[in-house]
Amino acid sequence: MIDPNFSESQLQTAANLAYANEIRKKTGGIPFPFVPSLPAEFMLGWDTAFDLDWLRHRLSGPFALHHKGCNFFLQYKLSSLVDRSSSPKEWGIWGKPYFRFQIPHRKKIGKRYHNDFHQWDRLKEIAKAGVPTFYATNTMLEENDLKSLFENGTLLSRVALLDIAPIKRKHVRASFAEPFSNFSLHSIPEETRLLSFAEALSGFEGISSHSYDQGIEQLITIAENLTKNDSSDSEALSIREQISQFQQLFTTYIGRREGLPQVKRAMLESFFARRFGLVVSWHPVIS
Repeated sequence: MIDPNFSESQLQTAANLAYANEIRKKTGGIPFPFVPSLPAEFMLGWDTAFDLDWLRHRLSGPFALHHKGCNFFLQYKLSSLVDRSSSPKEWGIWGKPYFRFQIPHRKKIGKRYHNDFHQWDRLKEIAKAGVPTFYATNTMLEENDLKSLFENGTLLSRVALLDIAPIKRKHVRASFAEPFSNFSLHSIPEETRLLSFAEALSGFEGISSHSYDQGIEQLITIAENLTKNDSSDSEALSIREQISQFQQLFTTYIGRREGLPQVKRAMLESFFARRFGLVVSWHPVIS
């Protein structure tokens, strides 16, 4: 068996940066990666979580607060390459070298080691609530390859995601092989689809989505329609004019449009919160 020559935290850092940068290119905003301490990770189950405000799926109540209001969860695992039939049942599935990672932690109780599924149980709780929850693992062994993929902007296509939601039972190991299309779960065999980060991102195409400029125009129109008969609220009636005047000042003093859509978004979010007590969700165009 061949282990990767980089750490799990190196994979996590590179993938988090690549994912946040991809979201920035699609939406204009950079999602903050929440990374808990090791003791907190034990309680939470995940390594990294994002609050993607344009995803409709949400946790609720104290459960949401416990998980920092996030709605996209990742637990990173390092996979090793099994290059010979040391595990005959697994090798029989693939018939060629394959990658493999262990799902539970090995915990020593007395003189014997046992499989600890505490982390799996926490992740399964989140997945059952309907929000994206994945194991994320490497499909490469060399740090130079990891670095090259990151620098070339193609890392997301080479980080494999195991969707926890559809898995029916607890398993000790997950294995996969080129062309990286499926996971096989062991010990009782179960098969599930393998996703790359890039595929998980493109999977959001089905949601109702608009660019910043389209969303801003639609929300201004909604604001005007909701307040057109309320002559006592001059602020609400002039929201389009306010944003237009602000745009002129912004481009005059800043000299460029960079950052303008995000500021206009903040103005609209504030207006809808003050006027109607509503939280605006933004659904980006994924291309």
